[in-house]
Amino acid sequence: MHKVSFWLLTCWLLLPGKLAACTEDATAIRYLEAIETMQWQRMRSLLAVDALYTDPTMVHFDRDAISIQGAENIVAFWRSSSEDSGTSQINYEITACFETAGYYIVNLDINTLVSGRLWNVNKREIVLSGR
Repeated sequence: MHKVSFWLLTCWLLLPGKLAACTEDATAIRYLEAIETMQWQRMRSLLAVDALYTDPTMVHFDRDAISIQGAENIVAFWRSSSEDSGTSQINYEITACFETAGYYIVNLDINTLVSGRLWNVNKREIVLSGR
């Protein structure tokens, strides 16, 4: 089973991988690229059927923690979240990437361009950033 953990302020992506350095063709990197380019079928092809996606930090934003089981559900979550928020751009800057104990660990900064209306801001788009 693949485990994907996402934190808004610090993002870690844990996916089982070969004992190798984080290269451009690493599963973790391809997964992030699929999210950045909103290529949902490509994202789906990188997930195990029983994949688990969690985001426990949502409680810090007065929202329920996220826990989603299954590749189709994870992709549906990302797709609908992107559409509902008016997301026009997602950018990840990888600040560290390494492999340990059969997992890729990726530390990254995120910048997301979303509709201002989602956050009750009188602007067409706003940038949400995280580390």
